[in-house]
Amino acid sequence: MSLQDFVHNYEMESLQLGITARRDVIMRMANFFPSSEDDGLSSNFQATSQALAARRSKTTEGRPDMVLVLAGNTREGFHHRVRNIQLVALANALHTSQVPGLVGLDLRYNHLGEHEEDVTQHEAESVGEVDEEGERDEREFLLDTASSLGRLLQPTPAYVCRIADLNLQGNRLGRSVGGHAIAALLGAGTCPLQELDVGNSGLDVSNLIAIAQSLRANRSLKALNLDNPVVKTTEEEAIQYIGKMLQVNRVLTDLSLAKHQMTDHGAQVLAERLLDNRPLRRLVLRANRIGSTGASALAASMLRHPTLAEFDLSANRIGDAGAKAFATVLKANMATPLETLSLCSTSLTDDGMATLANACLKPQNAEAGSRLRCLLLWGNTFGPKTSPLMLQLCEPGGRFHTYGVETDFLPRLVDDEVLVAYQETGHFPSDESFASLAGHAHREIEVIHDVVVAAHNAQELAELRHEAADPNLWDDASNAASVVQRLAALESRETRVHELHRQFLDTKELYVLAKEEEDESMRRDCVSAMSAVRSEAQQLRLELLLSHESDARSCFVEIQAGAGGTDSCDWTAMLARMYARWGEAREFQVQYVDESAGEEAGFRSVVLKLDGAYAYGWAKSEAGVHRLVRISPFDSAGRRHTSFAQVRVYPMAAEGRSKEEIEVSTKDLRIDTFRSSGPGGQHVNSTDSAIRITHLPTGIVVQSQSDRSQHRNKAEAMAMLRAKLYKCKLEEEAQARQKFAKGLGDNAWGNQIRSYVLHPYQLVKDHRTNYSESNTAQVLDGNIDEFIEKMLLQQTASNTPDQEGSNA
Repeated sequence: MSLQDFVHNYEMESLQLGITARRDVIMRMANFFPSSEDDGLSSNFQATSQALAARRSKTTEGRPDMVLVLAGNTREGFHHRVRNIQLVALANALHTSQVPGLVGLDLRYNHLGEHEEDVTQHEAESVGEVDEEGERDEREFLLDTASSLGRLLQPTPAYVCRIADLNLQGNRLGRSVGGHAIAALLGAGTCPLQELDVGNSGLDVSNLIAIAQSLRANRSLKALNLDNPVVKTTEEEAIQYIGKMLQVNRVLTDLSLAKHQMTDHGAQVLAERLLDNRPLRRLVLRANRIGSTGASALAASMLRHPTLAEFDLSANRIGDAGAKAFATVLKANMATPLETLSLCSTSLTDDGMATLANACLKPQNAEAGSRLRCLLLWGNTFGPKTSPLMLQLCEPGGRFHTYGVETDFLPRLVDDEVLVAYQETGHFPSDESFASLAGHAHREIEVIHDVVVAAHNAQELAELRHEAADPNLWDDASNAASVVQRLAALESRETRVHELHRQFLDTKELYVLAKEEEDESMRRDCVSAMSAVRSEAQQLRLELLLSHESDARSCFVEIQAGAGGTDSCDWTAMLARMYARWGEAREFQVQYVDESAGEEAGFRSVVLKLDGAYAYGWAKSEAGVHRLVRISPFDSAGRRHTSFAQVRVYPMAAEGRSKEEIEVSTKDLRIDTFRSSGPGGQHVNSTDSAIRITHLPTGIVVQSQSDRSQHRNKAEAMAMLRAKLYKCKLEEEAQARQKFAKGLGDNAWGNQIRSYVLHPYQLVKDHRTNYSESNTAQVLDGNIDEFIEKMLLQQTASNTPDQEGSNA
């Protein structure tokens, strides 16, 4: 939640002291400040912060983050706003009070930077009489905006500053030195700001250029709003600061440049610079003067940008030619990260709208358009060509839904629904949209409930509770841990289902009440809440796919290099890192159990242990051959190479449970000791601490060298052996031993389940589900949940029974 969104949740004139869902509110004031007394502000601030600290100590959550909201009130009758003298007092109070949990400061629509003569007579009367000393103090502090901001945001040895959100929208920073003060703070590199809003704050060209240049040294600012500068810039000046802003910065993810009078030439320069700023995820160019030429350049840049997910070009005149360019983005064969596209009031005719609608309906858009969540098109012309296409997009059961919305409201959904908003009148939301969401959520919950209350699940839960109540349970620690882990997983699932059903019923009742009272705000909240319920139900249904008794267990992931020589060894190391990062993100305990180093780089083989609930259930679909295409770093000629690695996944056997216990006789084992290989220090290569165990009846060989203790390595190797033997037992029960061997195939060409292409283009594609992802860096960093979920859902959709032997 951004600071701006947070502020909108509260009445502007009210004073609230409490705890929200995510952040503490220190205080919000409208008619609170004394006009000139520093001591009054300091004492009020200290008293309020102390009261909040006392209140937080009584809560169970104890969230540390706090927001100070001092937004000026524009409603009639409330005219007291923060001015320069109060900003100085606020800086002094913060230095005195030392509130390290303060992470946000909202000073929107105050009088910062304004001269005394700029304050209206009506406001002066509201403030009341001040003595001559007070007037002299105010004149003295009139231009102290810069130093006050510096004191607020610049950490010192005596002042801990963690203010990450700062909103100065609607002040007059450009009329003093406030704009240059902001630039100096950003350029210093020590300011902790991550979100800065200085839109509509009187910035002139020199302020904009200074801020753009300051971003060169800044590595923390991620969101920047520079909307509506008070002095309109020339084309050359706009190109100058836009180019500097994007060319030198490498961390900015959110940039808003609305109402800058940007033309096609400026948009073309911006399009060229977009690729220099790879992390950018949101770009707002609303209400400029961009036409079809600039729109085409921006659309072409979006096709190559790896992260741009939200783009707002509303209130420009791009016309049908611009719509055609964005249709190309929607039809692209390569998947783009675009999630939200706003083309409201962009002079589109019926032909242009039909072009966009056709782009969304094309079969080749199945992959590229799968990320699109929000398509905003109201304020344009709809006719006989567009209307049938829109109805086809929004047919019942489809992913597109139609909402009528007000022209100043930007609706958002929290799940993967795609929003086509094209009506210029009406009310949001419609009864049909809520009914559709409720229907989907109800069907999901019914399926989940049927699975959870099934007889075999109820019987297993009763048995586990009986075992957990046994006073002798912990005589066998391994068995106790298995029982407790499985019981916790089943009880947590049962609790989530009941809570989800309760939320569903409460939301339906609240919507009926909001409809009777004609409360549009509450109806919007109900739509968002029902969408969240549906999203949670989908996630829980996905987890129920992991219904096999072994799915809840920890697992071993074994990766072996295949065809490709040194590149395949390096590819094995890359996969090991990917699965380790993925496991850590899912809060599994990740351990490298065994490593066999390659001759030049990487590993010939590596074994990871993922310890946590449902580790095997989530990881099992990764079993198979993985293919990598890239320019080899080991080829001096810089040629493209293809390499392979095979992944196998084994569930850990649960000891102590009679039906799953794996009997291992010592006479069937050959145990060898050897010295650990690879880099190490004095002890690691000087003793025979590594263990290799061969199971003679089956020929299975396991080894462990991760620990300095031979005993612990032996225990780890025995756990791996039991896991492999248990896997074999599952295969025999499913009569899938041969299918298992054939399913993985040779560790070479033609058997890959997934391809990772890094050259000549970038794409990761799963050949089983046809799901693809163009952001290869994120995938190799462990972001593989989408691939796993698609595979699990495909298995359910095809009614294929979960055969353990075919997945590992």
